Amino acid sequence: MKKSSFLAACAAFLVASLSVPAANAELTQTERDQFRTDPVGAIAWQAIKGSSEYVRADGDTMMAASFFSMTSPGDDIGLPALQNCAERVGSSAPVGGVRYVAAALCATFDPTTRGEVQRANLMYAPLG
Repeated sequence: MKKSSFLAACAAFLVASLSVPAANAELTQTERDQFRTDPVGAIAWQAIKGSSEYVRADGDTMMAASFFSMTSPGDDIGLPALQNCAERVGSSAPVGGVRYVAAALCATFDPTTRGEVQRANLMYAPLG
């Protein structure tokens, strides 16, 4: 397994295991059918899905993580606490998915980064 894939898997597991209680999303009927023979997968998917929904519900966190995921290691997006934390967590990985998860973890759980992201007021407006 490549290092970046391993980091992405570890980060996803960390997000799933540290998620707030509301982050355990309800499975759809299709998901319940799919996981009927894989209860461990169902539990893991429910936590991952809930974590994703939690990040999407916080528009500033989602936007900051999205911006960070589109950069390369060392690029400046004007959020130094986020960049420092996410590059430590993601080990400066160039893969966008790893960078997104690392930034989302930092913006959710690191108080300094969370404050910086909230103060940035990234003007998130949901579509629809």
